[in-house]
Amino acid sequence: MHPEAVNGMVYGCSWYLDIVCPEWEALVQDDYEAIFPLTCNRKFGIRYLYQPFFTQQLGIFSRGLLSGELVEKFLDAIPVHFRFAEINLIP
Repeated sequence: MHPEAVNGMVYGCSWYLDIVCPEWEALVQDDYEAIFPLTCNRKFGIRYLYQPFFTQQLGIFSRGLLSGELVEKFLDAIPVHFRFAEINLIP
């Protein structure tokens, strides 16, 4: 999470994500204008996104206001190798 994020919270900080989900990945727009952490795991060979313990919500953390178009682009950009996703997005 960028320190200037308008919707910043501790759940998006890299140090916090390293603790609750050591294998997390992220989708990044431009020069970190927006970041979408992907908390992932694998079970029975299937990769999936999940809501880690002690992480109330995740989503796109951005320096500017989020538009529906930007949210849709990020959601469409989630790699296809994640076969399942169950995460609570920021309202």
